[in-house]
Amino acid sequence: MKNTNQNMMHKLYLIIFQNLFSVLVLFLFVLPIHATTYYVSPSGSNSNPGTAESPWATPGYASRQLGAGDVLIIKGGTYSLSQFDADIITPSSGSSGAWITIKGEEGNRPTLAGSNNLMVAINLAGKNYIRIENLEITSDNGATFRDGISAVGGAANNIVFENLYIHHLDEFGIDLGDVQHVDILNCDITYCGFGSVGGPTGESGGWRNVLISGCDLSYGGHYYQGGPGPSPYGRPDGFGIEPSSGPIEIKNTTVEHNRGDGLDSKAQNTNIHECYVANNFADGIKLWGTGSKIKNTLIYGRGDGNTVTTPWAAIVIDTEGSGASFEITNVTIDDYVGKNYVMYVQYDHQSTPINLVCRNTIFSSRGSNAAIYLANSVNRTFEYNLYYFPNSYAVLIHGGTNYDSEHVADIGAGNIYGDPLFESPAFGSTGNYHIRDGSPAINGGTANGAPSKDLDGRNRPIGDVYDIGCYESTSLVPVELVSFEARIKNQNVELFWETISESNNYGFEIQRGRTADSFSKIGFVAGKGTTLIHRDYYFVDKKAVTGNLFYRLKQMDFDGSFTLSNVAHVNIAPPSKFFLGQNYPNPFNSSTIIPFSVSKKTHLKITLHNIQGEEIQVLTDQVYDGGFYQITLNVQNLSTGLYFYKLSTEDLSITRKTVVVF
Repeated sequence: MKNTNQNMMHKLYLIIFQNLFSVLVLFLFVLPIHATTYYVSPSGSNSNPGTAESPWATPGYASRQLGAGDVLIIKGGTYSLSQFDADIITPSSGSSGAWITIKGEEGNRPTLAGSNNLMVAINLAGKNYIRIENLEITSDNGATFRDGISAVGGAANNIVFENLYIHHLDEFGIDLGDVQHVDILNCDITYCGFGSVGGPTGESGGWRNVLISGCDLSYGGHYYQGGPGPSPYGRPDGFGIEPSSGPIEIKNTTVEHNRGDGLDSKAQNTNIHECYVANNFADGIKLWGTGSKIKNTLIYGRGDGNTVTTPWAAIVIDTEGSGASFEITNVTIDDYVGKNYVMYVQYDHQSTPINLVCRNTIFSSRGSNAAIYLANSVNRTFEYNLYYFPNSYAVLIHGGTNYDSEHVADIGAGNIYGDPLFESPAFGSTGNYHIRDGSPAINGGTANGAPSKDLDGRNRPIGDVYDIGCYESTSLVPVELVSFEARIKNQNVELFWETISESNNYGFEIQRGRTADSFSKIGFVAGKGTTLIHRDYYFVDKKAVTGNLFYRLKQMDFDGSFTLSNVAHVNIAPPSKFFLGQNYPNPFNSSTIIPFSVSKKTHLKITLHNIQGEEIQVLTDQVYDGGFYQITLNVQNLSTGLYFYKLSTEDLSITRKTVVVF
């Protein structure tokens, strides 16, 4: 018995201990991490505690003092980075609930100026949960300085780069290898010898879940070691990465005047949209991975003002992956140089089958012999595109089949040929690729797959039909009113009108007059904004009186301007006798309409009576011209029950029943 009691006590102690241990572990996990804000200043000292009053002196030293959740604010000024590796910003990792943030002073962005051939300003290899914000990174007056930010040699995850100005570096602005969940937001990365953003082949998936938004990735190769370049790297891109798992999203980004390609992605599922890719010397956009798309993007100026013959194109799609898929939608392409394909697909993998969908895209190839090339292995869907190839023998070459300007309809549904009428096409300079009035691109597109906004951020479509290209036309069409008439029906006047086009149409004010030159408003019908679709409109005048009536429409735009329609006329004969109609609705619980007619000018009275016959309300008591009328009876001061309403003149009396219910 004693042993049994001891065993029971032992088990009880064990249970208590386990529960206490679980509570302790839970407490440790939910205990908030103590986060601190530290400071760096050019006038500080690394022997200081790093407070706002006593800041540290160098960003490299300060970064090594940070723990999870900490914030480092680098005050305005210039910080010289020259010593490996003391001057390199190298923080430890944060955690999912406690990111480490390193940022420049708000309103006084600091400059990290490198020299002595320092390899990098910020090294994030193998680091996680880091934010880098509001910094300028550049060479120290042309001194040798390689990368701005690097994460190569160890996987980095959950990194945000925001509001950075990285420029005039010898190699990459941002150089990343294996990374996941990285955002590059509102950064200007220009004049970098090896290109703005890129990296080597990764060892574990490369780039995954990366967003680039609101950035400028331009002038790659136009600087090297204090001079204008070129750098030893032959074709520095705005963006260029090796095979990766993706996805990669690049949006609202400008990529121009790079000595290499604009955007070169070997990642799967690369989604490029709302981008401006202009005047890059080599390829405009190059895609290698399945699931990749280009939408709402402008591509022009291949060659950047240099007419030398090159093998580059506005768009290149080439992959080893059998069955890969690609999409191009609402893209505008203009090429001046010619002497090479404006777009080529599977040129180096002729026998590898892929699927390519291209819709609502303008292909303008103004140079000589610059057709679109598709290998025979490409399964194409080309619909509702506009082609303009005035100096090429063919528009599209698909395997062994050539399509010239007279046979673009054979390429697919909705394809058309003609000058897109750009506002101001360019080569090596800034162009304006909005389309002018009369462009065949206007209303030439399809809703199938079209984005909801254009490159300017305007809603698509403007009107009822989508335009071809990255911009919707803002050309206004008039409100074309093709008919307006009035008809008499059951003592009412019905008005009918129709339009075949509308632009900026707020609506129609309905006006009525006793003469053809004096009108007043009696109603309003909303318009359809901007549309090229035939529209029918209808309005009923339920308060028409006998005699001549004149009607017109005041068509009003959203900006307040208006146009008056022609005048429609009816003549309503007076009724042949007095009439008191049944109220409607009946029974009623709020209000009801009582119709009546008068055959000639007469003084009449309509009164309401209770079930005992007592007069309780006078609804009207006045002189009426001959005509049709109605009055409203409200239930105010009435209770549920049966009532009578009576029309009376000197010569007659007419009575009807009505019921009030609650």
